[in-house]
Amino acid sequence: MHERPVGRGYVRLQTTADAPWADTSESQTLQGHEFHYSSLENIPPDAKFAYKVLRGHGIDGQHDGLVYRNVLASYAHLRSGAGSEWAGQFVNFVRQVKQSKQAGVASHERKVVVNGQLIPTDSEGYLKNLDDWSEDFARVQAEAENLTLTDAHWQVIAYLRTYYEEHRVQAQVRAMIWHFAQIWGAELGNNHHLHTLFPIGGPQKQGNRLAGLLKTKGEH
Repeated sequence: MHERPVGRGYVRLQTTADAPWADTSESQTLQGHEFHYSSLENIPPDAKFAYKVLRGHGIDGQHDGLVYRNVLASYAHLRSGAGSEWAGQFVNFVRQVKQSKQAGVASHERKVVVNGQLIPTDSEGYLKNLDDWSEDFARVQAEAENLTLTDAHWQVIAYLRTYYEEHRVQAQVRAMIWHFAQIWGAELGNNHHLHTLFPIGGPQKQGNRLAGLLKTKGEH
């Protein structure tokens, strides 16, 4: 921080190739103003800048608009209009990014046929809408995963759904072990047996998937 303003007054900037939302390959001139007492030190030699300073100070007298990953940091307060259309370009840029992300999400969706109806899931088979779950969905998804459901599988699925209804979170493996040890005994109510029942990711992944619950992170 300096005692006197480093940059003060009107600025005129020219966009560079690193300007993230300029919608033309040609440089554009932007106008605005700046007023700041600070300056940047130890700027990396490979730093990218969105603007070349034509008038004013900016970051170092030559550049403004430091670009780093998804951030553009600039001293200039830009105007919109009078030949400076950055605001509209920014809105278009945001819209394009949003559409791109939506297209990416759509490309990772799939649908399974349950009783003649198309049920949307993600690419791993987790339901997009939890209300779409049914026992028939579990059977169809299990078949897709080459898993034959037995009475033990249905007991785990029922437990997972009941636990979620009561607690609004998925059951952790330790809770499953405690529960099924009371029912099946220590020989079967253990982590190894639960993972044998659900070999693709264990009860917290494959079990929750077949139970129509959300994808979990952490414990397996």
